[in-house]
Amino acid sequence: QDAAVFGKVFWLGAACAVGGVEQGEGQEQLHSLALKEFVLRERRSSVAGEEEYAFRHLLVRDVAYGQIPRGARAERHERAAAWIEGLGRTEDHAEMLAHHYLEALRLRRTTGAEESAELAARARTAAHDAGDRALALGALPAAARFYEEALELSAPADEERPELLLAYARSRVDDAGLDDSILLEATEGLLRTGRVEAAAEGQARLAGVWLNRGDSVRALECLERGRELLAERGPSPAKAFVLQELARVLMMADEFDR
Repeated sequence: QDAAVFGKVFWLGAACAVGGVEQGEGQEQLHSLALKEFVLRERRSSVAGEEEYAFRHLLVRDVAYGQIPRGARAERHERAAAWIEGLGRTEDHAEMLAHHYLEALRLRRTTGAEESAELAARARTAAHDAGDRALALGALPAAARFYEEALELSAPADEERPELLLAYARSRVDDAGLDDSILLEATEGLLRTGRVEAAAEGQARLAGVWLNRGDSVRALECLERGRELLAERGPSPAKAFVLQELARVLMMADEFDR
């Protein structure tokens, strides 16, 4: 059951951390389970310094996990997340960490158990980091899902919310269905906190939304505002992005000289 919290693949240290047992005892238990052909030990491990195992059949894992009471599942997922954090380089395990924190939070809410502000904060941060990781890898749908989870846990007054909204918009690039209020809120929030370059990027991305809807006039208005915000600033990736998008719209409008 402790191993099942991680899914089909798990590690000796992980199962021991979730179950609160010593490594030696854990090895004996897993050896017994391997002899009974419930699990098998992998020749190579995806986590350095850890013995990796896998359930021989996913059904066995599902049955084992299903036997854990929901309240106990939440606590096990929190222990799993703590073990992952203890590995260091959490960015390499961002998706797995987010899964455990989000699942722990969901289970506590489902069962009506007490929910700590710290757990919600950890879940939000983990989801944000997982979104950033997925975005960097070009996995846009996965990034959007993680950002949506983070936004649901974000209060309107949260200082990180504008940046999170902008990141979410990046994950839905060229999506005409993106609600323009997301980028409006992001831009105004970023300006309030002095993050002018990010705000200008928000205007450029909002222009992309309007352009995909066929409204080049509104698109140009957003880009002109973004250009004005950065007019007195030196070179930067944000300034290059705004000018690039402005050039694209002007080209489509046959304003080649400008």
